[in-house]
Amino acid sequence: MRPLLLLIPAAALGSIACAPTVNLDAEREALRQADAAYSQAAGSMNVDAFVGFYAADAKLYAPNSPAITGIEGIRAFATEMSSMSGFSVIFHPTSLDVSSGGDMGYTLSHYVVTVNGPDGKPVTEKGPDFHVWKKQADGSWKVLIDIWNSEDPLPTPPSR
Repeated sequence: MRPLLLLIPAAALGSIACAPTVNLDAEREALRQADAAYSQAAGSMNVDAFVGFYAADAKLYAPNSPAITGIEGIRAFATEMSSMSGFSVIFHPTSLDVSSGGDMGYTLSHYVVTVNGPDGKPVTEKGPDFHVWKKQADGSWKVLIDIWNSEDPLPTPPSR
């Protein structure tokens, strides 16, 4: 009986040692490619392609707005943004990493978005953009959380 009890921990350790290892360099590259494709879809404002990069339960946190949850809310937001006169967006990636398990990751970019103001002149905003990505069962990476904020100062309130 005692030798049998010793086999149980040995078998457990053996199964742990045989667990598949994650190639973090490959996962980082896959995430880098997903982020580049996301940026391309956003820049071209192909709403369907853009929304396709979000997980079904994704949350989007835009400045000065309530959180947007789910694909349909994100689709409505993207449709509204893309219909703005003079809309363009460019992302400049700055960093990314993947969890040790290879199933979660983040990307940090610097964005520049331009729209035409009420006078028809371009208005530009820029700042950091942070995404939390989750690896899906099919191996693709999807945005789970999208949050950004402007680094531009708030407008000065009018004098009283």
